[in-house]
Amino acid sequence: MNAIVLPVLLVLSVLQFAEVPVELIVASMQRLDGRLAQIEQHVRNGQPSAGSPGTDRSYALAERLARQGASAQEIAETCGLYITEAELLLRLHGNRPG
Repeated sequence: MNAIVLPVLLVLSVLQFAEVPVELIVASMQRLDGRLAQIEQHVRNGQPSAGSPGTDRSYALAERLARQGASAQEIAETCGLYITEAELLLRLHGNRPG
């Protein structure tokens, strides 16, 4: 939990500096807290998070696509991953020049 506190405090300090309304910050934090509670419950039950992108199969497919030269966008759309996940998979498994 401590790993989450520091980034959250950092984000809050940046948002206050940017003069974001406090109500918006509070609403965002409440949504984040609710989502975190859902994830914790799924982890306690030994279940994957409902609605979370990526399963073992989709990651295996994404790895194959990365090796075949697919773009990050193609991998994300085909496998239901976030674009950042697809970019990471490309870095790890994509064809490297040289």
